[in-house]
Amino acid sequence: MKKLVTDIDGGFPFMLNDLRWMSEGIYEAISELVNPFIPPGQDAIILSGCEITSLGSSQYSITEGYIYLNLWGNYEICKFEAQTITVNSGQQLRFNIVNTYDSDPAGSKVFFNSANHNVYLNRKAQAISSSNTGYPALQEMQSIGGRWLELDHNCYYKYTPGQVHIKGTLGDGQTLTLPSGYRPAESCLIPVTIYGSDPLVYYTGHASIQTNGTITILGYESDDTAYLNFSFAL
Repeated sequence: MKKLVTDIDGGFPFMLNDLRWMSEGIYEAISELVNPFIPPGQDAIILSGCEITSLGSSQYSITEGYIYLNLWGNYEICKFEAQTITVNSGQQLRFNIVNTYDSDPAGSKVFFNSANHNVYLNRKAQAISSSNTGYPALQEMQSIGGRWLELDHNCYYKYTPGQVHIKGTLGDGQTLTLPSGYRPAESCLIPVTIYGSDPLVYYTGHASIQTNGTITILGYESDDTAYLNFSFAL
């Protein structure tokens, strides 16, 4: 980790580049801690909070929290303040970053050219309604501890470092498709329990997970239901 050496006798002039060196060290340490929790191909993760509640009529309430995201080529941690938002048809709930300046008067500095500038910049995450995939979609974002996200047919998935977890039930003829970043490098078969309706019996089938993200159940009898509760490595 980068560290500014300050215990040498004699002292030295403290410059803005010294602050940059110190902040880079903190940023690099945080990145090494958080990056393993971000699913492959994703560019954001929830550190805390940011719980979504549907209020109906395409309106959502989101709690306060913190997000680690990359919009402009560098990852950064941004606070998100609680917000209620309406999502327009054909768009998704996404995050943008907005700049505001702190009202603390200590942030107002007089420069050598006599100009006065506020240098206490706050970069905060803000929820927006947008179809622009350059902004991370909140409903697709994982959290640092893993967050269950909804697929079709009341099935769910989440990511922990190197592993994808699936849960739910899948009926005869139904399939699932995992989004990019949650798909195995090689196709695999995983045993699952199937509930038979006629006769009433449990038996074993297999979930087939393909590299394109498609999940199908093999070994079904007509109108039976597969119980999904498994994980696979990326």
